[in-house]
Amino acid sequence: MTNEAIVQKITEHDQRLTTVEKDQDEMKSELKELKEISNNTNMLAVEMKHMRETTDTQLANLNTSVAEVKSGQNNLSKELTDLKNAKDKETAQAARKILWIAVGAIASGCIGFLLAQAFPNIFK
Repeated sequence: MTNEAIVQKITEHDQRLTTVEKDQDEMKSELKELKEISNNTNMLAVEMKHMRETTDTQLANLNTSVAEVKSGQNNLSKELTDLKNAKDKETAQAARKILWIAVGAIASGCIGFLLAQAFPNIFK
């Protein structure tokens, strides 16, 4: 092999080596970017897991609160019904008393009338 052929081979080899080094540098840069993307994706996954856990906890608390509100509402409805029923009972008792007073007054009047008719000399 001649000196020119050797120089040409060394030059070609040097060019190829330079190209390989340039490609290697680009690959290192791309690898660094991929590692950053991987780390960011991992951090995002961790944050999403934390958000899900927080959301699950908040949802459980909300469900508990809704159940408590429903229970309180049921108790209030029962108390309101009891109050309405108590008022109805009081009204019915008052009506019964008035009715018995009226019946007693009519019965007393009838008895008084009958006694006055039966014994006119006593009630003059």
